[in-house]
Amino acid sequence: MERKEAIELHREMWTWLAENPDKCKNEWPEWQENGGSAPYAISSCFACEECSYVCIACMLDWGIAVYDGCYCEKNERSPYHNWLREKDSTIKSHLANVISKLPIRDI
Repeated sequence: MERKEAIELHREMWTWLAENPDKCKNEWPEWQENGGSAPYAISSCFACEECSYVCIACMLDWGIAVYDGCYCEKNERSPYHNWLREKDSTIKSHLANVISKLPIRDI
């Protein structure tokens, strides 16, 4: 997958998650297994797919330091870390929106 496509699909999926805070990444209707056209991505994440799961090479600028080799899941300051654990749909929607708009690193 080319970087441009990964960026576009990342933004589409997380925008959908912001609009559907009660859903999980694997429920995105655009995944091929859900009838859409988006190919499988490592961890259901186009950023992970683009960098072959080498977190230090993530295309997204999380604005935080790497923690335990990871920007997003293990770092308590990460919007993704908090999105995974959040129960309130309003906050979950906000976090998904933040993730959808993360800047792209120039790497």
